[in-house]
Amino acid sequence: MRNESVVIAGEVETQWDERSPEERSRRWLAVLIAFVTLLVGITTFLQADASARSARLNRAAQQDAIASTGLRARGQEQYAFSEYVAAREYDDLRSQAQRLTTAGAKAQAAAYITASEELTRLTPLLGPDYAKPRASDGWRLPDFTRYEVNTWVISATMLSQQREASANEANAWDGKSNNYIAAIAIFAVVLFLFGLASTLGGVIRWMFVSLGIVLTFISMLWVVGTAALPVKHAPARAFERYAQGEGALWQAQNMDAVQRFSEALAIDSTYANAYSERGYAHLKEDPPKVDEAIKDFQAALNNGSDKYQVYWNLGWAYYLAGNYEKSIPYSVKALDVNTKVCGPAFNIAVAYLAAGNAKATDKAYHDTIARCEKIMNDALKEGLAAPVSVWTSMQGAVNDIEDLMCQAEQKYCYPNRDKPSMTRVNKDAMVAMAETYRKRVKEALTALEFAQTSQVKPGGAQVEPLRFGSKFYDADNKFQSYIVRDVFPDDRRDIYALFNYTGLNKDVHTIWKVFYHGREETGMRYDEPWALDPDGNAEKKLNYRFILKPGHYDVELYGNGELLSTGSLDIGEDTPLPVTLPSNARPSANVSVGNLSFADDFVNNHQGWWTGTINRDDEGRIEDNAYVVKTTLPDSRWRVTCEYCGGQQDVYYEANTRYRSGPTNWGYGLSVRADAAMRSMYLFVMNGDGQFAIGKLLNGTYSSLSDWATSSAIRKQGENRLGILARGTSLEFFINGQSVKRLSDSSLSKGYFGFSVERTDLEVSFSQVRVWQVK
Repeated sequence: MRNESVVIAGEVETQWDERSPEERSRRWLAVLIAFVTLLVGITTFLQADASARSARLNRAAQQDAIASTGLRARGQEQYAFSEYVAAREYDDLRSQAQRLTTAGAKAQAAAYITASEELTRLTPLLGPDYAKPRASDGWRLPDFTRYEVNTWVISATMLSQQREASANEANAWDGKSNNYIAAIAIFAVVLFLFGLASTLGGVIRWMFVSLGIVLTFISMLWVVGTAALPVKHAPARAFERYAQGEGALWQAQNMDAVQRFSEALAIDSTYANAYSERGYAHLKEDPPKVDEAIKDFQAALNNGSDKYQVYWNLGWAYYLAGNYEKSIPYSVKALDVNTKVCGPAFNIAVAYLAAGNAKATDKAYHDTIARCEKIMNDALKEGLAAPVSVWTSMQGAVNDIEDLMCQAEQKYCYPNRDKPSMTRVNKDAMVAMAETYRKRVKEALTALEFAQTSQVKPGGAQVEPLRFGSKFYDADNKFQSYIVRDVFPDDRRDIYALFNYTGLNKDVHTIWKVFYHGREETGMRYDEPWALDPDGNAEKKLNYRFILKPGHYDVELYGNGELLSTGSLDIGEDTPLPVTLPSNARPSANVSVGNLSFADDFVNNHQGWWTGTINRDDEGRIEDNAYVVKTTLPDSRWRVTCEYCGGQQDVYYEANTRYRSGPTNWGYGLSVRADAAMRSMYLFVMNGDGQFAIGKLLNGTYSSLSDWATSSAIRKQGENRLGILARGTSLEFFINGQSVKRLSDSSLSKGYFGFSVERTDLEVSFSQVRVWQVK
């Protein structure tokens, strides 16, 4: 090797040969540094692009979240106005019209109908697209669910899915961005190593260079792999089908929902939410397709879903299939994923209940109720409201017990509810425990909601089973009597719970809950301190804030969390309720009649017979295919008609009467041509001693048309069939088919027919009512 020294201005400069090993090493290091710097630039570009994409998608997700929330809020507000303001006012006006029509005030009823039709302009809910007029009377019956689906459910769901997809895509790009940042950091280390190597020599230099090259190669592969890793961009068409599926689910159109979710999966076979919701729809089919649901929930997990609801639903599906060994672990996994829920813990409890494991069941329900209480208290400590999931999970736990009891005993059976497999249910053990835990969870739920504790102590109050009645008003709109029924016509009338009670003190806080087909209607919930006397009787109007639609209702009364009383009623599909007229009915007397216009064999109270006022103890009741009357107040008499007994003019009216107990010298019998207040009428009565009398009541003033007389036609203290033929001014009276009196009177020409009992403590019954038209 040759080198030369040159003297310049007193300094010596050594010139190296460019072909020397040292020079070549330095040049290669420079190339490596330049290459790594280029990689840093490329990676920085990729990182900036990924970061920008992530930011853009996050903004889109935020916009969709805001739009979804706003649409949901506006839709629910609009729905609330339509349902709780316009529709309720419409029904109130129609109820007034129905009441006036029943009382014979048709002109006034027409005014209310006109006013109700004006309300239909306020909301599309009452328009032709959603409210079909009933054929019988033109009453509009809105489809609330379809209105809500079209108003906001589908659109908000679509936006929600777009938000979730954008957020997931943003997370993926954010993950790439983070990978690139990490790679840039490693490249910076490599540049440091290469720079340090340039100042060193020998083996150490090559160690640093080798380490830098290895790190460069690894980082370069990492960058290439990250760049090549695809980011899923879900098709909007899949969201559309999914949202349509949610709309179908909302309306309980489960088969259509399955079809829509399947269409979404045909577009995007990795759509985890669609798998999950299709599985849920399979569970709601009739009969439920549990095996298909299990496959879909598992597919949702396999496609990346880690939502606790999927584990929860999968555990539930295995429970419905009777596979408790798999059900419980998935429910436990759901609790692991989300520690602030208690629903899956109830799944575990009901699985133990179905298996008949008494010890495990008791512990599971005890621990789960305590878990719900802790979740609520933790939220309250943070200044937050208790999560809604606490209440829905506890009510769901009640539903689960009821569904088991329905399968085992046909008790608490409601439509569209789950039907667990009974293959492995320990029926005897389960039935012995089920009522206890149903009541325990119901009381714990109510106590938690209103007293922030799950502990319930019996207070000693006693409340009879709830009865239900509507009110009958006369033509002056004055209340006359309750009509107690199990089934009410679909005419949107006010319905009251009626009950006798003892021991309800002022420190008792009462809660009323109403369930429609087993689901609570929270709009009918009433929360108030007890304000009446400790002992007595009371009424409670159920539909202050809610429209009673056809179906089955269960009503519960709680006092300080304790379940005090329950009762059930139904709203029928028809107005009036159907009553079959017997085709072979013939008068017992020899009278010429036309068509049979009215009949009642008292298998129910579909005709709407009066049953008394709240403070008159069961004056009238239907029992054993008869209408039974017993007056209990001093110096009392009971004259009664029915809701559909009015408008009669020329008729022949018959009914069986039977003496049951009480004084034998006081009358009971039939009335015709009465007004709606029962203050004017013709009366035909008999007594247990074998006598009859005929009288007239005009505006409350009684006058005799025929004094008491003995008749051999009467079966003393037995059953007798009374009849009244009213044609124009002619009145004829019959006992067991025999005419006992004929007279003429022009005071009353038409009105209601009914019964009369003229004395306190006299108990009689009426049956086989028949009314024929006469010419």
